[in-house]
Amino acid sequence: MTEPHARASLDPDDLRRFGEALRAMPMRQGRFERALRLAIRAWCHLVDWRIDVEGMASLPRPDGGMAGAGCVVAAAPHRAWVEPFLLLSAWPVDAARLVWLADGRTVTRSWWRRRLLPKIGIIPIAGGLRDLQTYVDLAASALDAGAAIVVFPEVGPPSVVDRTRRISPGFAYIAGGAGASVIPVIVGGTHRIVRGSSFSVAALDALEVATTVPDAFTPASRERAHALAHRCEEAINAALPAHTARADACAPKRERWPWLARLFG
Repeated sequence: MTEPHARASLDPDDLRRFGEALRAMPMRQGRFERALRLAIRAWCHLVDWRIDVEGMASLPRPDGGMAGAGCVVAAAPHRAWVEPFLLLSAWPVDAARLVWLADGRTVTRSWWRRRLLPKIGIIPIAGGLRDLQTYVDLAASALDAGAAIVVFPEVGPPSVVDRTRRISPGFAYIAGGAGASVIPVIVGGTHRIVRGSSFSVAALDALEVATTVPDAFTPASRERAHALAHRCEEAINAALPAHTARADACAPKRERWPWLARLFG
């Protein structure tokens, strides 16, 4: 989720459809998540992928509830479209349901996406500042219901493998508007996608938001959002080199099935 800028707004019917589906779904994981997790693990076994998971046992449990409930998950780096599947595979089965922020143009591109994807738990993002307040409010309602909101907040040109791209403060507006903790998550190793690749999914210490911000877009709120995004970027970049080095150390001596990079890159 990036800073507000000029983009075409979503069709109101599409936004309504996604919003209604989100409000109707339970915030506990269900059959879909279990089936998808089994499918991901079966695929990993087939292509000999290894996923090292860290920090998930220490996810915040607000008021003693489900792990991750009411939190914003800021995941990086985002180099390939395999990362959401790695995160879902590593996410604890007894934790809160993941709701994903996604590009509105992508998730509404075809009729079947407009019908299927609302059932998964997606908030489509598009439009400018006025529209963004709608998405902040929708995300806040999902957080209040007990979901965990996932954002891949990087923007800008590609970065070196042990650094993230710039972290946009878009997720911080949501966290500030809802008073939600932010969980930085590293998804490492996706710079090399071949048979036998080693990946890591590591949840870092949560970043707390001191108080709820009623209006997310005042100058003071913008300053706080940028500061929170900077803290998140620093936390991920401090830990990322170790995960990159581990993935490289475990890389297969012979890179087989390079077509996997084209499939998932």
